[in-house]
Amino acid sequence: MRKLFFILIALCGILMTGCAQLVTLDENQSDVIVEYMAGTVLRHSNNYEEALIYPVETAEDTKKEVQTVTTKVQEESADNVINTALHAGQSNETVEQGINVNIDSLFTDISGGDFTVAYKGYAFYDSYPETNGYFTLEPAQGKKILEITFKLTNLSGKNLDINLIKKNISYKLTDSKGVVYGSMLTLLENDLQFLNLRIPKGKSKEAVILFEVSKDLSKKGLKFNASYNGETADIELK
Repeated sequence: MRKLFFILIALCGILMTGCAQLVTLDENQSDVIVEYMAGTVLRHSNNYEEALIYPVETAEDTKKEVQTVTTKVQEESADNVINTALHAGQSNETVEQGINVNIDSLFTDISGGDFTVAYKGYAFYDSYPETNGYFTLEPAQGKKILEITFKLTNLSGKNLDINLIKKNISYKLTDSKGVVYGSMLTLLENDLQFLNLRIPKGKSKEAVILFEVSKDLSKKGLKFNASYNGETADIELK
C-alpha cells in the first residue's frame, strides 16, 4: 500500500513538472489532485486508523429526504388538479346551451316547413304491441315499454316523403329522479327515429318512439327531450 501511495505522489510530481509543457496547473488545482490521490489511498488502507471520514447517510436523513420529495410531488399534483379544474371551468363557460323551442317548431325546421309534429300522448306496455303483429317487443325482466305518440301533418300542397333517417336527432326520457333513458332501436315502420314515410297532402300520420323503463317507474315528472342542430324541445308527458 505504501508503494502505491508513493507511486501516486510520484505521478503527481510528474504532472507538476515533466508534463508542464502539456498541462499547466495552478496551486489550487495541484492541491486538489494531491488531496484526491492521498484520500483514495488512505480510504482503501486497512492499517490507517485515521483514514478520511466520509459522511454516512442516517435513517433520519433518508426519512427527511423522502418526506421532502413526497411533499414536492403532492404540491405538484395539487397544482395540476387546480389547473385542470380551471381549464375545465373555462371550457364549460364556452359551451353553448341549446335553444329551447317547442316540438312543432323543431320539426318544422327539420322538414323545411313542409311538416308539423304534435305530441299526442303516452302509454305503458308489458309487451309491444299488445295486438298481434309481425313481431312483438318484449322488455327485460323488471322492465316495461313506454310508447310516446306523435301526429305528423303534411302542410304542403302535394304528396311528400318525410325522411328522418340521416337527420341525427337525439331523443331521451328523464324521470322525476333525474334518471335518463335512451330510446329503443326498433324495426317499426313508424319509429320516429328512422321515419321514412310518404304523407299525402293535407293528411296526417302517427309516429312513435319507445323507451324501456323500470316497471315501477312513476308517471309523475316524466319529460321527453328531442335535440337537433343546436335546438332542443322538452315535453312533459301528460
